[in-house]
Amino acid sequence: MTYFLQRPKLTLTLALLILLIIFVLQNTQDLSVHFLIFSFTMRRFVLIFLVLLIGFFAGWTFRGQFIDKKDITPAEDDFTDV
Repeated sequence: MTYFLQRPKLTLTLALLILLIIFVLQNTQDLSVHFLIFSFTMRRFVLIFLVLLIGFFAGWTFRGQFIDKKDITPAEDDFTDV
């Protein structure tokens, strides 16, 4: 027990893995997806995972695009006296 308490990253990873397994086991139903002219069937957890990935990559791609760059002042240079 103290092995897991001394390693919080391992403990958190195992807890998230257990939650992921529970999530997958509870969302194994097939569902019909209709997108534009395409129609196909997939598992619910696969669809949720794909939407999560698309949202992650969209956020990663457009990070900082909506920040007004002229409002950001540059950090002072500490090496001006050298």
